[in-house]
Amino acid sequence: HIKGEPGQVHGACYKWAFNESVNNKVVAGGFAYHDGKWKFNSGVFNVGGKYHDNDRAMHEIEIKCILAAVENWKKGTQNTYVKDIQSIQSYCGHHGLGKK
Repeated sequence: HIKGEPGQVHGACYKWAFNESVNNKVVAGGFAYHDGKWKFNSGVFNVGGKYHDNDRAMHEIEIKCILAAVENWKKGTQNTYVKDIQSIQSYCGHHGLGKK
């Protein structure tokens, strides 16, 4: 158990994985698989800063990207590209991130 890190779990996991505390240079999304269900809330990673609003819930586009990456991982696919995730293409196209 790592004490003194922000949040209940995500801050400690970050410290364990990277041997440093979360700081304002870290851009991340917090999620978990707990009791057989995906959870996409994090007060440590999904709130504030340049890339997040003040909602603990992860943005639906980010959720779709993570779930697509997990499904690809289960199939043995190493990389997941935004251009290949069909469920977000209308959003990406609207924001200049469509297929190239």
